[in-house]
Amino acid sequence: MARYVRFLLAGMPSALLALPLNMALVELAHWPKSYAYGAVLVFQVSLNYFFCRRFVFLRLPGSSEALAFSGFSLVVGFFRLLDWAAYAFCVSRLDLWYGWMQILNMAVFSVAKYLSCKFIFQLSSEKS
Repeated sequence: MARYVRFLLAGMPSALLALPLNMALVELAHWPKSYAYGAVLVFQVSLNYFFCRRFVFLRLPGSSEALAFSGFSLVVGFFRLLDWAAYAFCVSRLDLWYGWMQILNMAVFSVAKYLSCKFIFQLSSEKS
């Protein structure tokens, strides 16, 4: 449980930046909501890797950083794709406010992302 809490805390910097960034892209830059959210998700995946590696899933001596990063990007990218699809559907078809959908998706996908990241970082330590 403590590691999951650290995982959530490690995601806070990107989460706190994500909503204002998404709003700026939509409201100020006039990007389509789904494009803006996609760009924000790419930003979040990149930032979250470094925070997870530094504070949650510490690198063991001899572990493969390349395997950890590529596995993280692929697995978390898959969940972010699901996140984006749910967001795009709910915002465009159900006319839900994009800010609430972004916050809801952060909560909904957090457990799946945590379990996947835990597996990937353990795998990268074993494959060295």
